[in-house]
Parts: sequence; structure tokens; C-alpha cells
Amino acid sequence: MADRVLVEYIKEGVSRGYSLESLKEALIEQGYSHGEVNDAVNAAYMGAHEEAGRQIPVMRKPIPAHREITISGHIKGRTILAAISYIFSVLTGLVVYFAAERGDRFTRFHALQAIYLGIGEIVAVFIFSWLVPLIFFPEAFDPVNLLYITSLSPVFQAYTYFSWAVTALFVILNLAMAFYAYHGRDIRLPIVGKIAEERV
Repeated sequence: MADRVLVEYIKEGVSRGYSLESLKEALIEQGYSHGEVNDAVNAAYMGAHEEAGRQIPVMRKPIPAHREITISGHIKGRTILAAISYIFSVLTGLVVYFAAERGDRFTRFHALQAIYLGIGEIVAVFIFSWLVPLIFFPEAFDPVNLLYITSLSPVFQAYTYFSWAVTALFVILNLAMAFYAYHGRDIRLPIVGKIAEERV
């Protein structure tokens, strides 16, 4: 479903004499995906070609300043919400997903991707930090307090550092995804990105 804000923006811009191509480029530069822009163009001109003599202007002009401010503010709100999704992955992803407008595919995609990414991170941390040590290093658990004894062996110490590195990589990944979302980038991660895109 096309974003109504974009549809009205395109109609008004063309009616003022701005080229359709320049309007599309401006929207893409400000964070909208090609799919969203094309959907809005199709919705704006679904019946345009049926009107006799109707021509889309081809002159190139900048976006009207007052409309650019409106669209920029709309985009900034979307990108902030999308970035927030990755702060606490599952928790913030759920909050943002239900807070976002139903037609806001950009924000809802990032929220879903953050949720699936967070689930994957939780499973991976559980495996690397608890399950593997419990199976291969059972002596690393205090039988009374169930606490790690990190000084048992050099092998276990090395594995502990490895599990910390995995956790740190997940933190860096979340921060990177928040950064890209804030700047309006549609970064689709392997597996979780495809799942999120199918369900947005």
C-alpha cells in the first residue's frame, strides 16, 4: 500500500511543474526505498494516462523548500523509530513495530528485523555462554552456586574470551544497524532480513 504522504507530495510537486524524476530522486535521497517511491508514483498516476492530453512535466527543478521540510521531518521520525528498534532488539523492536503506522513499511521492517535478530542473538548467547560450557566444561560450574570458575584451565579461559567476543560482535552489529536505519538505509541481513521483509 502506497504511503499517502508520498502520493500527495508527488501530485503536488508535479502540479507545480517539478519533474517526476527529480521528485523521485529527492525522496530516495531522503531515505525512502525505491519500492515505496514507485508504489507512490503508481498510486498518484494510476488513472493519469486515461486523461486526454495529460503530460507529466519533464523540466528539472529543486524540491519546493516548504515541502522538503515537511517530508524531511516525516522521514526523520521514521528513521529515529527504526534505529530505536535495535537498542534492545526484541523488546524495543516489539514496541516500535506496534507503535509504527500500518503503512510505514520502512519502520516496521526494521522493527521486525530487530526482533528476529534479537531472538537469534539470545539463542547464540545461550549456546555459547551456557550450553557449550555445560557440555564440554562441566567443571566450570560451581556445583553449589552455579557460578563460572574461570581459572580452571587455559582452554576454558580462551573459550570464555571467545564467548565474550561473540557477544561484543552482536552489540556492534546492533549499533551498526541502528546507525544505518537512522540514516534511512534499507540494510537487509541474511536470513532474518528476508523473513522480516516477507512479514512486514
